[in-house]
Amino acid sequence: MCGRRCVPEFLHGEFLAGLGGDEGEADQQLRAWYRETLAAIPEEQPIGDEPARFWRAQFARWQPSAVPAPDARARAAPARLTRADAPDDTEALRALQSRQAAREAREEAAEALAARYVERLGAEDLAALTAEAQAALEHDAPHARARMTSGTWLDTLARKRRALVVERFTPAQLERAIGQQSGEVVTP
Repeated sequence: MCGRRCVPEFLHGEFLAGLGGDEGEADQQLRAWYRETLAAIPEEQPIGDEPARFWRAQFARWQPSAVPAPDARARAAPARLTRADAPDDTEALRALQSRQAAREAREEAAEALAARYVERLGAEDLAALTAEAQAALEHDAPHARARMTSGTWLDTLARKRRALVVERFTPAQLERAIGQQSGEVVTP
């Protein structure tokens, strides 16, 4: 179906399946709805969404999702737990905190290794890494730089450089690279 905003075939198929019932009737119903929907939009009003997004939003408004009736058991008030019924999660919480602390320590160690590695990079390699970090930051938050002071931007850029290094290398690889940069003999 085409008009001011065409309905892609794959969406027409999705809508047919969503309506269910007799496919011929559903097809006629959909085609009539397409015409009604487009007729309700004034000619001078632009339609900015791409076709799939536009028609999915219109269909969702026209045919809201069916929600199953709640089960009587689900409507019953939940039983109140007493202190005696409550599980003792102290050990589980301690184990979780311990794993969290270990993960944070590993991340800090990797960050420190990355910082040492970046400090020892040559001008060309540092410029390439900086350009990649800047491109990644501008892709993730295109207008963030305009809201930052130059010092904040440089700190953010330095963190992104270190993050890129951490993503690419294991701690052992960083240790070897740092040893090679400084001329130290590194044993695996």
